[in-house]
Amino acid sequence: MLPLTLLIQAAASAATIAPAVAAPALLARLGVGTVAVGLYVAAVYVAAMVSSQFGATLVKRRGV
Repeated sequence: MLPLTLLIQAAASAATIAPAVAAPALLARLGVGTVAVGLYVAAVYVAAMVSSQFGATLVKRRGV
C-alpha cells in the first residue's frame, strides 16, 4: 500500500510542478502569457485546500 501511495503523491506533485518547469517552451506555442502558469498553480493549491477539508470529514466518518 505504501508504494502505491508514494506513486500517487509523486504523480500529483509532478503534475503540479510540470507546467512551471515547461513554461518557457510551452507559452509561445500556446499563445498565453506567464500569468497563466501562475493562475494554474494557484488554482491547484486552492483546490487542494478545499478538498482537504472534505477529506478530513470523510476520514472522520468512515475511518478510511
